[in-house]
Amino acid sequence: MIPLDNMTLTSTFNKCFEECLDNDRQQKRADMEKKFTDKIPNDHNLSDLEKIIKMAYVFKKDKGYAREMFFNICMNEDYLSRELLTKLYVSVHTMANPFRFFTSDGMAEVFSKINMPFTCFESLDKLDKLPDRLEIFRGLREDTIDLDNCGFCWSLNEATATRFATAEHTIAGYVVSGWVTKSDIYGYVTSRDEDEIIITAKLVKDKIVKPVL
Repeated sequence: MIPLDNMTLTSTFNKCFEECLDNDRQQKRADMEKKFTDKIPNDHNLSDLEKIIKMAYVFKKDKGYAREMFFNICMNEDYLSRELLTKLYVSVHTMANPFRFFTSDGMAEVFSKINMPFTCFESLDKLDKLPDRLEIFRGLREDTIDLDNCGFCWSLNEATATRFATAEHTIAGYVVSGWVTKSDIYGYVTSRDEDEIIITAKLVKDKIVKPVL
């Protein structure tokens, strides 16, 4: 594992810009560099986890996929232990949407490198209290015949899935429901009030699709 010192963070920061942002956005880059400097001071008391979380927050409001790219760089260049990479993933998952950036194969690689099932702080004590068999729901904007590849993010709450399917009840959509075994799930996140279950659709059994308005 490579030590996550300030030089490493600066290199990672630059790669995010080189790979995610347009070259002509120099003013934006300058603004982001200032945020980077302000948020990650030369403080040796900061833990690796604190540094990477602060780094991720630098990109929180940035357009494009810089947050996901930051995670991808940390993962591929082996900067972090498995435990720290898991905590970074959870932080990025709850404030970004890595599933826009990674392909299905890419997400499989992510899940192979983090601890599962992962939880956010709010769901840490709730996972054990879930039943062994769970009915889960996922909202879709269009009908699909490939239900085994319809996504990773599901919810225990049908109303939440309906909200996503209908874009806050403004369009027609579809809700997929199915059943999973708790021991199969990848993660459980409640910090966004979505009762979110993360799992590959291939492990969801008895899937049914219904249209919603």
